[in-house]
Amino acid sequence: MRFLLFFGISIGFILLFFGMDPLLAQTTYRLESEIVGGSGDHTPFWLVNNRHGLSSLETPNGYVKVGLKNEYDLNKSVDYRVGLDVVKAQNYTSNYILQQAYLDLRFKKFELSMGAKEYNSILKNQRLSSGGMTWSGNARPIPMVRLNTNDYISFPWLLHNRLKLKGSMAFGWFTDGDFQAKNVVFDSQNTNSSFVNFYNRKVIYHQKMMTADYAFKNSPWAITIALQMDMQFSGDKYSMKNGVLTMEHTSPSFKHYMMALIPSSGDKGSATGDQQYVFGNTLGSEHIMLHYSNPEYEWKVYLENFFEDFGGMAKQNRLDGLWGLEYESKINKGITGVVVEYLQTSDQSGPIHWAPSDYPTAKLRDQATGNDDYYNNFYYTGWEHWGMTNGNPLISSPIYNSNGSLRMMNNRVKSIHLGMSAAITSELEGRFLGTVSRGWGRHYLPFEETKDSQSMLVELNYSPKRWGGWKFTASGAMDRGDLYGDNSAFSFKISKTGTITK
Repeated sequence: MRFLLFFGISIGFILLFFGMDPLLAQTTYRLESEIVGGSGDHTPFWLVNNRHGLSSLETPNGYVKVGLKNEYDLNKSVDYRVGLDVVKAQNYTSNYILQQAYLDLRFKKFELSMGAKEYNSILKNQRLSSGGMTWSGNARPIPMVRLNTNDYISFPWLLHNRLKLKGSMAFGWFTDGDFQAKNVVFDSQNTNSSFVNFYNRKVIYHQKMMTADYAFKNSPWAITIALQMDMQFSGDKYSMKNGVLTMEHTSPSFKHYMMALIPSSGDKGSATGDQQYVFGNTLGSEHIMLHYSNPEYEWKVYLENFFEDFGGMAKQNRLDGLWGLEYESKINKGITGVVVEYLQTSDQSGPIHWAPSDYPTAKLRDQATGNDDYYNNFYYTGWEHWGMTNGNPLISSPIYNSNGSLRMMNNRVKSIHLGMSAAITSELEGRFLGTVSRGWGRHYLPFEETKDSQSMLVELNYSPKRWGGWKFTASGAMDRGDLYGDNSAFSFKISKTGTITK
């Protein structure tokens, strides 16, 4: 699979720079630079999170990014596009970052994508939402081979085009093995898998998603439902036992790929826990959204129900999930968007997990399948990439841990989030994010006292028409509370986009 990715991306850039149709081919460039300075324990929360991993906890920090891409020619039924983003960073986890490098091949309404590419939350306002629970665009892109529809597909014979479908499926791999090995701190005295620190290498990624949208006949109302499932499987687990670094190895096989595609119990070549339960670290979300739309605006109300197992899918986690209300203006004037969200992850199907199959000699044979321990797993450090959670960032990412653990140490939270955007003039627009959150730690390892935080971001974007392609962004952000500390910072970003026509 890695050879396929490398070969595909290489061919893509050959086509980009030596295209067979140079009169039509256009390449867009983007030059971008940001500096962040401030005070406190960390860079404030909303200058770190939901930025596809392009951020740092340290201040001051900054980066310079150079990007190239081309777009599809929509007049063609078969076409390609490529993208490349290269970053030079200061005070980041890496000094040089290949943020994006991909080749997309389109055939009519279907697309095959190969490489590392930024993907956003589904059914969310990426600029205003706190982020999707399974996938948010919070961490660095994962290199993958992905097959998806370009957009919704409808059929005249299927409810007269009122029912539209789209989907995707992908396999890839996590690239942060060296980062994990460098940043983990082992605690050899504690052998409980809920507490002990370890790290992984060569972990494989799998994703699948299906979305259905139904527009009611002669009505402004529509409903959207989606099922999203992601997972980690195979790879190596390194842990310290009696002062000796040991490795548990799980080699991927064709059968493992099939067990990832169709969830099932692991075989003898899987980790012991996977043989008793479902293969790999599987998680996902059930989405439901109700829309009301007219020519001037659209309202949306939604629930994203996160699950780690069938108990969560059956809503045994009670009020856990991301509950939201969104207003979107179709007129670029005044308030253009508002998102209000309530995130709860405190129940997790109850505080107790007791499976008799884990303890064959135990006399208690009753079962309690709670304590879902969101984003954590017995074999994998957690649902993260380069120290940042792939899901909603209000479940605190491992990069915030001060004890060298790569686990999610604060996955039981209740949060209220507000996002707003406004068009102040035709050249100036603003954005506001405000979040209050309370954390209880984990069921396995609760905080001695609850921890609170208040985080805020105010951002202004200026795009002067007389300077085509230039954009200037100034942001101020702050945190208050004992969850992320008392932090204040200012960010200034400048970017220039343009088109190179061959």
